[in-house]
Order: sequence, then structure tokens, then C-alpha cells
Amino acid sequence: MALVALRRLPAACSVATDGRRSYAGSLGGRPHEVRPSRELEMVNSLHSRLKAFIGRFNGVSNRRLQRYLDWFCWREQFRRSARGRRELLFAHEASGPTCARAS
Repeated sequence: MALVALRRLPAACSVATDGRRSYAGSLGGRPHEVRPSRELEMVNSLHSRLKAFIGRFNGVSNRRLQRYLDWFCWREQFRRSARGRRELLFAHEASGPTCARAS
């Protein structure tokens, strides 16, 4: 799967890894940037949470994908703070209706 992804990237793209020697042969001569493992752990963790979030639904259409991604980003921003979510919802409620209602 990684080789398929590498074929789709332009040759000038740099690939960031944790520096394991086993990656050198599969990179196809692309520039190789070694990053601290903490940075890559954060990316892998975010990817795992996104995959779990999207996996709850019975398929996501391309047409609505941006809405699901926006929802995921909103959840991520307030992931550790229920108070932040609650305050945001109260602020939206206090500002009045967001949609114009037909008379």
C-alpha cells in the first residue's frame, strides 16, 4: 500500500519517517526526512481517530465528505473539554437562529 501511495506523489516530494533503515529501499530514491517519533505518533494517532470516526457510518459519500471532516475537526478541537463544547453551543443559541425562516 505504501508503494502505491509513493507512485502517486510527485518525485520532488519529501517523505517523513522515523528513520528506520527498512524504509530506504522502498522510497524509490525520494528525499527522506527523518522526524522525531513523537511527531509521527501524533499524526498516526490523529489518523486513527479519523478512521474510527468515519468508520461509524455506513459509508461516506464524496459529496458530504467535507461535512464529516468539519464535524470531526469540531470534535477534535473540543475533545478534552466538554465545557468548551457547551459554551460554544450556548453562544450559538444566544446569537439567535442561524437560518432565515420562511414566513
